[in-house]
Amino acid sequence: METAALVAPVTALEFLQDAFLLTGEGPVLTVYSLRPRPKACASLSVLHHYRVHGIRPRSLTAVRPQSSATGTYGKEKELRSTSEPNFYDLAVFGGKAVRLVRLHVDLRDGEHLCLEILGPLMELQDWALDVRWLSGDKHSLLCVAVAHNSALLLDVITGNALIQRSCLEGCLLYSALLLVHESWADTVVVGGTVFNQLVLWKPGGGDKSNNSECKAPVERRLLGHSGVIFSISYLQEKGWLASASDDRSIRVWGVGPLGGPGGKCGHLDPVCLRVLYGHQARVFSVRLSPGNVFSAGEDGACLVWDWAGGGKVVRTLKGHKAGGVRALAVSEGTEDEERWVATGGADGGVRLWRVEGREEKTDKSEEAVTEKLNDLKFPGQGLPKVEGGKLEQKMGDDKSVVESLLTGKEQTDLTLHPLSCLFGVHGKQGVTSVCEYQGLLYSAGRDGCVRVFRVHPAPPKKLEEKSVENKGGLQLEVLRVQRACKGMEWLERVLILEPEIPGEEDKEECENHDNTKKHNMTEKLEVTEEGKDEGSFGKEEKTKENKGREARFVIVGFHAIHFVVWDPVKQERLLAVPCGGGHRSWGLWPSHKGIWPGYGTLVFIKQGAVMASQPPGETMSWAGKAGRAGGWGLREGVHGRGIGCVCRLGRIRGLGNGTETTSTGHVTETEGRGRLKDEVKEVQREEGHWEIVVTGGEDTSLTILAVHPNSGRIKVLSVITDHISSVRTVTAVTHPEGGSENQTQSLSALLVSAGGRAQIQCYRLLISWDRQRLIPSCQVIQVAHHRLDEQWERRRNRHKMVKMDPETRYMSVVVVDEKTDCRLLALACSDGALRLFSVSEVKRQIDLLWETFHHQRCVLSVATCSLEDGKGNRYKLLFSAATDGKIAVWDLTEVSFLSPGTTPPIPCLDIPAHQSGVNALAVWANKLGQQGGGCLVTVASGGDDGQLTVSMIMVQYPEDGKVQPPNGLHLHLHSQSHIPLAHAAPLTALKFLSPGLVVSTSSDQRVCMWRVGSTGISHIKALCSHVADAAGLAVWEGESTEEEEKRKTRLESEQGIAIWRGKGSPTGLKPTPGETGGRVSKDKETADEVKGEETVEADCKTGGPVCTSSDKTGGETASEHRNQTEIDGTTESDVNSETDLKASFESKKREKSGWLLVCGQGFQLLQVRNPEMDAEKWTTKREREKEGVDHRVKVTLQEKST
Repeated sequence: METAALVAPVTALEFLQDAFLLTGEGPVLTVYSLRPRPKACASLSVLHHYRVHGIRPRSLTAVRPQSSATGTYGKEKELRSTSEPNFYDLAVFGGKAVRLVRLHVDLRDGEHLCLEILGPLMELQDWALDVRWLSGDKHSLLCVAVAHNSALLLDVITGNALIQRSCLEGCLLYSALLLVHESWADTVVVGGTVFNQLVLWKPGGGDKSNNSECKAPVERRLLGHSGVIFSISYLQEKGWLASASDDRSIRVWGVGPLGGPGGKCGHLDPVCLRVLYGHQARVFSVRLSPGNVFSAGEDGACLVWDWAGGGKVVRTLKGHKAGGVRALAVSEGTEDEERWVATGGADGGVRLWRVEGREEKTDKSEEAVTEKLNDLKFPGQGLPKVEGGKLEQKMGDDKSVVESLLTGKEQTDLTLHPLSCLFGVHGKQGVTSVCEYQGLLYSAGRDGCVRVFRVHPAPPKKLEEKSVENKGGLQLEVLRVQRACKGMEWLERVLILEPEIPGEEDKEECENHDNTKKHNMTEKLEVTEEGKDEGSFGKEEKTKENKGREARFVIVGFHAIHFVVWDPVKQERLLAVPCGGGHRSWGLWPSHKGIWPGYGTLVFIKQGAVMASQPPGETMSWAGKAGRAGGWGLREGVHGRGIGCVCRLGRIRGLGNGTETTSTGHVTETEGRGRLKDEVKEVQREEGHWEIVVTGGEDTSLTILAVHPNSGRIKVLSVITDHISSVRTVTAVTHPEGGSENQTQSLSALLVSAGGRAQIQCYRLLISWDRQRLIPSCQVIQVAHHRLDEQWERRRNRHKMVKMDPETRYMSVVVVDEKTDCRLLALACSDGALRLFSVSEVKRQIDLLWETFHHQRCVLSVATCSLEDGKGNRYKLLFSAATDGKIAVWDLTEVSFLSPGTTPPIPCLDIPAHQSGVNALAVWANKLGQQGGGCLVTVASGGDDGQLTVSMIMVQYPEDGKVQPPNGLHLHLHSQSHIPLAHAAPLTALKFLSPGLVVSTSSDQRVCMWRVGSTGISHIKALCSHVADAAGLAVWEGESTEEEEKRKTRLESEQGIAIWRGKGSPTGLKPTPGETGGRVSKDKETADEVKGEETVEADCKTGGPVCTSSDKTGGETASEHRNQTEIDGTTESDVNSETDLKASFESKKREKSGWLLVCGQGFQLLQVRNPEMDAEKWTTKREREKEGVDHRVKVTLQEKST
């Protein structure tokens, strides 16, 4: 298995000289280049199954990225760059592991980066909390602080701990800070204990500093917090120590000089200088600068505190979804210089802000932290009115003279008759605005919703009955209702966002050409609108192609006292201005014909004065955009909370068809031909297959994602926020359009989601390839919705009935049957009911057909199976499982069961499978042939008891083909097999990848593959996933495309050449074979592609599981299952020479592959090459790959004095 894409909480961030940003996401280390604009350049998996919690660079003097960003080089610089090593040595740690990584930088071009692993993975015996390099030692020595208040000196060449010293305060630490200098004797440790204290001690102090048995005393103790300490930061210039705690506070202590020569311990009596309260939840991170304190917490905000201003919040940086900020980094700089601030969220997103040093000290209230308000000194009497950037005087009694914009002549008879009317579409408050864009209508109202309409011909029945008002035979149809953020009810307008065209973004963000580019774009928009563009044929063609497709838009309105621009896809504020609330005139600049570029100035009226949020000036550069409220998004977040379900819609293929020229045709010659080639290669790289998936999470949202397996890129296409509670289950009926599944450029899917508060939502998704933006686009059409409490309100004689439980949750949903006019859905409910619904897309309604309380317990999962006999008769089976561990089989073949108001059927078979709840069901049917005259249905189930059960059900078809009883289907249990300890935790998802091949996942973070046959269940392989709390699973089969095969061969070639040539290194550290990140050249082959080259190896300390099987007579036999629990290896290729590389390249053939998508706290896309390979072959392959290569070293204490 290899990782194709990964989204996990970002747990580590580190800046390198304002030129690079290092991020840790799961075990993956990623490098972002910040110049000329931020972008990902290299990535590599380094810590196996551990999460990266810290990155520590060794030296910053070898590389001068400032000179590399200018682009001018002399002969002296060229000679120096060839003689000096241009690299950073990084110590990456997390969990119980530490590893060294080298970042190679090409001085000629800062974009040429390469990550190289030095040495094996060093596994400690305790959790590593902080790691620092000894600056004065020529050897590679690391100081490591571990969780049980100990410190050790680690030799990274041998992997041995030279010295280990513990503190007398032998308690558990939640955080630690190492202050090191030149030697072990200068080291000082500051630890945040579980008892809410800060203890300061010296591991190298005293006469017996090298004696591991002698424990060091506590030098200083800081008391005051009422919760555990999560983060510690020290500012050497001021002698300040800051601590972030679980009690939602940040404390700044005056401790004096710490560390340095001799290992100073500061003042004898340190005092608390400030206690900062401002976060609404736990504070996870804190950083100190000469003038400010930066803190980030679980509330998703990064607060900037002004130290000189009395400890007030001067700026709030928000850009992440629910789940909080897990990592924080602040770049170095003087007190008055600009600083980079980077935050990493639990949603997997990375945000970058530019904080002005001088503006930080300005006196700004917390409400006005995002903007400065300026009075424009509007002259004249009366109250001005702001409209669309223009100012006009109001007349006596609110009457104004309006000129005709359509014609210059006066119109004598302008009688307009409505063609279609929708009453109360926005409630009692009415409609505030309506706009049209590319054939769709967008309306906003004061009910907090935006509605998207389309105009289409009325049905034939309505055409016959059309009245005088509806002469045209047209009617309005609501496609979608989009809600704004919570509390934002007063909506004013909808603004269309500029399309993010590849290549255009680079030019917009280039500081040298920014103003010229923006003015040219403005002229193009205006000329296109007026129809005066001479070469508008291509643009008209694109407009026709995009006609009827929902555009990316933002919602403008008032939220309390703020004017807010809300992005419904990113779920964040793009602009927030404290204007005082609604009931005022306003204008937003710039806004060219309703197209908003994503930034701007608000002009509004307040107490008779015309105010502006900031002086209108030139267009912002990308650094200016990073300084705005939302910051600069380096990586897009997905779900802030856990993902509970996932569904794959299909695969579409993207084709440029000449769009490379469109995206780069406006580049001037001064920008160079190299950029043109880079952008063309980038476009070509992003083409290919995109996987379309839908995820539902605890944050009550549905997210439609496009995943590019070749590059690991993830794009959020749309976010649906119609659910009022968590989304528990989702399913879809997909129909590819325009060819086979692998070649189609569009697909249509009927999506059904269900969850808490007994709510069902149904949508029609139209996904196609956007040739302008070169990514897939999604059109969401709302079909229908249903809630049980609303259904109960419409019932007659409801006063005689017991009202349904308002806390009823839908646990699982499956499509039972597809008809021409409707789809049938079966839902498992928490109130013990199994309900059958019909969804009519024509009528746009969901009806409850029947419900049964057979289980009398919470129904956890449902599955379905379609059978067909030799005569063409079709049969429908439904499987349901509840918390009692039993599986019920229902025969839904009869038509009478599928009509409303009928008596619910009775299950034809009950199967005891588990001791507790059954969380997942997977069904597969195999025909027995002509001799058997029936079918064998395989039912795999996983439960809370950690057991995997496979039940074989024999199905006998009726002889005469009639489905009515007593000639219906005959079912009986043929055999049953168990794996009692398939996982170390409850199984959460099960899927059939192919006949006889089952994939299971659990909250123990393992993904296992099982071979299911007539003889029992055999374990094939397992993988430790990087996704915590795995709850959803989607699997599908596919073939390795030509692009994937070329990519894999290219990566193997680069790795092999790097291993063959890189046998030595300046520091004596040898790179580990098979774990070198490919150097990324201008074609931007980011090392996201290399994420899968090192899969995780799980420790299997116990023997193989015992498989117990029972036949149909009930007798049980136990046989010891062979230990086939082999875990996937850590290398991807077995290439040792260039000759082998060429041979492997020539012999490469397309092979079958399986895809696994695991969801939980994030998601991970895995590719399984040749899934039909049995366990013995997997074992042989793994042993061959790992032969002679030791990737792990257990760190042991070596008694040695320094």
